[in-house]
Parts: sequence; structure tokens; C-alpha cells
Amino acid sequence: MAIRDADETPHFSICSDQYRYTLCSNGEEECYDHTADPHEWTNLATSEEHTTLKNEFREELMALLRKSKVPEGYDAQKLA
Repeated sequence: MAIRDADETPHFSICSDQYRYTLCSNGEEECYDHTADPHEWTNLATSEEHTTLKNEFREELMALLRKSKVPEGYDAQKLA
């Protein structure tokens, strides 16, 4: 049985009631406001207006990854 994306490094996401932040395996970031954009059409990660929010989500996600079991060979520290 094949496992989808078995050889790919995963993306990791964290959500609040309003936002979803994703750190992609290639280092790119996504941040969506589900209140204003429930279909995730507008990535706020590149918006200067949302820099603080994005940084707070990234810090929280990295703290969770450091405490969690991540896939073998995946170095979460490199993305910080």
C-alpha cells in the first residue's frame, strides 16, 4: 500500500479561533484569517500588517514542535 507523500517532509499548522498558520516544508509560510477569508484565498504571511501575528504563530508552533515527536530526519530548528 502506498502512503501519500511518504517521502515528503510534512507541513505543520497551528490554529486559533480566527487564524490558521502553516509552516511549509520548504520554509514558506501561510496565514489565513478564517473570519474574513473562510476559503483561504488570501495568504497574509507576506503582509507587513500581519508580521507580528505571523511571528507569534511561528514561535508557538516551533515551541510545540520542539516538545513533540516529529518525523525522523526532520530538523525543526532549521526552520526557526
